[in-house]
Amino acid sequence: ILILLIAIVYFLMDKKEGQKIGFALVSTLLLNNSLKGVIKYERPFVYSSNYKPADIAIESATGYSFPSGHTQNATTLYTSLALSFKKRWLKITCICLIIIVGFSRIYLGVHFPKDVLFGIIFGVGCTLLTRFLYNKYATSLKNELIIYGSTLLIFIPFLFIFWTKDYSKLLLVRDFYIAYAFALGFFSAVVFEKKLLDFEKSNNFRTNVYRFIGAIISLLIFYLGLKLL
Repeated sequence: ILILLIAIVYFLMDKKEGQKIGFALVSTLLLNNSLKGVIKYERPFVYSSNYKPADIAIESATGYSFPSGHTQNATTLYTSLALSFKKRWLKITCICLIIIVGFSRIYLGVHFPKDVLFGIIFGVGCTLLTRFLYNKYATSLKNELIIYGSTLLIFIPFLFIFWTKDYSKLLLVRDFYIAYAFALGFFSAVVFEKKLLDFEKSNNFRTNVYRFIGAIISLLIFYLGLKLL
């Protein structure tokens, strides 16, 4: 859903706003999973047998508990959308979605209230910070490279801090490595696009739709191809 919404904004609505939202999301993923790996706070059902989450909830509850990743990601995405497209109805919808996602994580028994509360705080903070950095400093490709490179450098130590040969322990911080790979992919794609394509949004809506469909098909081919390998 996150990738799909970024693609919709990027190809169909506003390329620059799509990049801002993408930057906010990869940053919030890195921050969230770094904090989880350092704090190592267990899930409610680990601390108490009174919590009996549904199987589908446990499947989505990977890694540690604090702060809530689903809540932080949703907060970052919907706060970004509300700031990008200043519509009253959109702001109200985004606020409702953040509350619903946060409440659902508590209701499903996979997070404590404080996990959700700090997920919202970190999500809003990460959105405002990345948006400020992008608006103020991303005035050229060189400056964007500096911003993206600095973001990757800040989180490089955790690649080694979290590493262990114990596979069961490594699974608990697996999401950090996925987040770092996502950040590498996103930043590389932005640079690749600007240097080789640098497309502008077309006035022809059909052209933008074709680009969007082409991007989604390419993503699926790439994803399934890697999965086969």
